Amino acid sequence: PLTVHVLALGTWPLQAPASSFRPPESVTSRLEEFAKFYGGKMPGRVVMFSHHLSRAELEAPASKPIINPTTSNNGSGIVDHGNVKVKLIATAFQATALDLIHNNNGAMTLGTLQEKTLLHGEVLSQHMRPLVQRGILLCKSSDDNKDNTTTSSSSSSSSFSSAFGSAGSGWTNETLFIANKTWSTHKLKVSVLPSTKSTAGGGGAATGPMMSPIPMTKRGSSKGSSSGTIEGGDIMEERHVKLMAATVRLMKQSK
Repeated sequence: PLTVHVLALGTWPLQAPASSFRPPESVTSRLEEFAKFYGGKMPGRVVMFSHHLSRAELEAPASKPIINPTTSNNGSGIVDHGNVKVKLIATAFQATALDLIHNNNGAMTLGTLQEKTLLHGEVLSQHMRPLVQRGILLCKSSDDNKDNTTTSSSSSSSSFSSAFGSAGSGWTNETLFIANKTWSTHKLKVSVLPSTKSTAGGGGAATGPMMSPIPMTKRGSSKGSSSGTIEGGDIMEERHVKLMAATVRLMKQSK
């Protein structure tokens, strides 16, 4: 099922997309159908889809018994995995990449993914990294004769970082992503969302759930420059203020 939240542009403090994006054909038809429906209900309004804020739930078969004491059918805390599906919580970019790889015999290069999704290289790499770190995808560089494939073991993260750098900075267009057919988990729901902080270097605009340091005026600063970079709790406080202001505007408009 497709769930759409309609927000008025200019009312909510929405982030602008940092990259263009082409959704898969299976989703595009549904989006066009909704845009036609909404246009008939609200003449004069134009629908603009914020794909960088979208989330997707993907289902995968569980190859290991699921540990969930609340739903155990034998009192041992282990549920038979015969008909159990694991839910992957992913971004729209990640879901599209997984769909393309699955429909291409389980393998696709970074350059082909970028060509088909129209995503910028840095944005695509940031969203692909959690899939490799979780072991859902295996990554291999074709420039090296050695097998640089990373796995979902405890050493995968360090291998990934040393071989390809932060957020896939060492990847090239020929880097191959392969679906890990032996991937398994004990959980019913697995999140593969990217980190809430931007990658090392501090560069790049925020994409999806990622965010980079926001330049703004420092509060309580003494002499000297009045502008700087605020991170962490100050960012959340600033967003809270903007959200409250947007809520007040909505309440006034609804009267």
